[in-house]
Amino acid sequence: MTHAIPMNVWPSRPVPVKPADWQVISRQKTRAVLSYRALCDLAGVPPRVTGADMDRRVHLLSGASHFYPVGMPDEIGVAFPKYRGSQPDALRILEILAYGFLDYAAREAVQGRGLFVPMAHRGCKATGKAFTGAERMRRLRLRRTAKRRSLNTQKSTR
Repeated sequence: MTHAIPMNVWPSRPVPVKPADWQVISRQKTRAVLSYRALCDLAGVPPRVTGADMDRRVHLLSGASHFYPVGMPDEIGVAFPKYRGSQPDALRILEILAYGFLDYAAREAVQGRGLFVPMAHRGCKATGKAFTGAERMRRLRLRRTAKRRSLNTQKSTR
C-alpha cells in the first residue's frame, strides 16, 4: 500500500512548443521515455482508462519547464531532473500529469486512492479544509496575546 504524499505540483505550467522545437528539446533534454502504461505499473496504480492515452510517451526532461508539442497529443515533456525509477518518482510524475497538465488519464488513475494530501496553506488545517470561525478567533487572540507580551518585555527592558 502506498503512503500519502504531500501534494506538490510544480509551479511551472506546461509550455506549448512547435513540433520542430519539440524535436530539438526532446533530443537535448530527455533523460528517459516512459509510456503511460509503464508509468502506472511503476507507480503501482492500475490505469482506469483505455485507448490512445495508454500509448502516450512521457519524456522525462532535465530542467525546470514542462513542455507539450502542439498537434502531437501522444508526446508530453515533464521536467523531472532527479528521476531514479522509483515508485515515489512515478507517483510524482502522475501527479504532475494530472494536476499540471490536466491529463484526464493520469487524474483518473490517482483520483480517490488517497495517494496525495493537499499541503496546508495559511488559514487551513493539514486536511486542506478552512478553519471554523471559533478556530480563527482563538488563533487571533493567541497572536494578540503574544504581541502584547513582546511589547511589555520591550518596555520593561528600557
